[in-house]
Amino acid sequence: MNECVEQNKKQRLLEKENPVVALSCGSLEGRVRTGADGQDVLTFYGVPYAAAERFGAPRLVSWQGIRQADQMGKWAFQSGFDGQCSMAQCSADCLNLNIITPDLQGNRPVLVDIHGGAFQNGNTDDLTRPGEGFLKDQKFVYVVPAYRLGVWGWLDVSGEEGFGEEQYQTAGNNGLLDLIAALKWVQQHISAFGGDPANVVVAGESAGAKLIGGLMASPLARELFDRVILSSGAVQGIRTKETAKCIYKRFLAYAGVTGSEELLQLSDAQLLEAQKKLCAFFSTCHFGPVADGILIPEDWREQLHGGTGFTGAALLGCNRNELGFYKDIPDLEQIGFRMTESLFGENGAIVDAVIRALPKDVPEETRRQQICDVLSDTMYRTHTYGLANTLAWNGSPVWLYSLEGAEATHASDLTLIWTPEHAREWPGGMEQEDALRRKQALIVAYTDFVMEGSGFWHPYTPEVPMIFRMNTVLQEEILQKPDAFMEFPEESLRLTMMQSIR
Repeated sequence: MNECVEQNKKQRLLEKENPVVALSCGSLEGRVRTGADGQDVLTFYGVPYAAAERFGAPRLVSWQGIRQADQMGKWAFQSGFDGQCSMAQCSADCLNLNIITPDLQGNRPVLVDIHGGAFQNGNTDDLTRPGEGFLKDQKFVYVVPAYRLGVWGWLDVSGEEGFGEEQYQTAGNNGLLDLIAALKWVQQHISAFGGDPANVVVAGESAGAKLIGGLMASPLARELFDRVILSSGAVQGIRTKETAKCIYKRFLAYAGVTGSEELLQLSDAQLLEAQKKLCAFFSTCHFGPVADGILIPEDWREQLHGGTGFTGAALLGCNRNELGFYKDIPDLEQIGFRMTESLFGENGAIVDAVIRALPKDVPEETRRQQICDVLSDTMYRTHTYGLANTLAWNGSPVWLYSLEGAEATHASDLTLIWTPEHAREWPGGMEQEDALRRKQALIVAYTDFVMEGSGFWHPYTPEVPMIFRMNTVLQEEILQKPDAFMEFPEESLRLTMMQSIR
């Protein structure tokens, strides 16, 4: 009898009880997961934070009883899938988030990580799964929210015939509204997961970073986070209302419809097919936040530069050879004008002029790399440097880094962070020792900033513009002159109605 009791006790110790939290919107039952290092974390997956009708603003959701939070939620509709795969994996009901926490007790910093994907692709899985290991020895709560993508998140139907209702006024910023709703959910509920709602850091790479740029420009988000981490993105994704309307007109043409009644009758699959046509040729910038005068003021640039916008601490980074893979595109220079117009609209003429002025008496390989350098600057590096300077002048503590080398293409810094230490292949073919050195530096930079609000190198200031270069040697240096083309507008894409039908 005593042996049976003892065995039952041992069995109960081996079985880890699922964590349960009671929230005002309903209860959640998560799971205990053990990482490769043997450390346990608590996970809550697929947690709904809002719901929305097509082209409408998100609204709060609640449920009765205990909801099982053990499965990743549905993805937003996106261009990266074909045929039935997209319909099976994606859904209009995609406003969910994932939470990983060391423990339900405490008052830890909160890291909200926003996925990238050109505003058209991406999902929470890609950040959540490696994020289970990212908490190793770190005492913060990790949150990954999903948001609407493509036409569902960014098509500005507001004010068009049939879309005059209040629910459509912010349609061009639905994806941003989703993230604001997620951040409000964090403010209200994260303490139940051991997080401190007064100590929230938002991080993002590429489109994720550009979305944070939109959040930084929005008064509606100002009290929802304290610090920012931006990789390969700044405020360049914010579009004018006219540009957003041009995209709307183009989309109607690709969808083969003339107005709201037909647009609302299209299936999600039909919307996706039209989106693929719209974004078929280097069109990674068609979507993004809009200076609509509601979420983002029309004079957001004046506020940003005048110091009346975001004033918190910032960790900003970019990669040396962001668009280096364009070098392998056949006839790169010949298709250059069409490419730059697609990427930048009217601003493409600025890029074309810089490319035409490049030295021509150089080897073809060198010239192709120089073209890629210009594109890398105008898409990413220029804006990272510009935001660092603006925030520093406004008094924000800023830490700036650059991942160096030809192998440092777009997203290489995030790839280094997420690549397991025992990996056989590293970004750009880096040698393992070199990759591990940079990986560790990046992880320390990110986690120090989350936990302590600072970097481990000297901050960037107007008087001493310091940058930390992560090359085969890790070192900080004073950025005497930005190594990027800085004479480029903060808004990357600019279209006029004359261009709306192209």
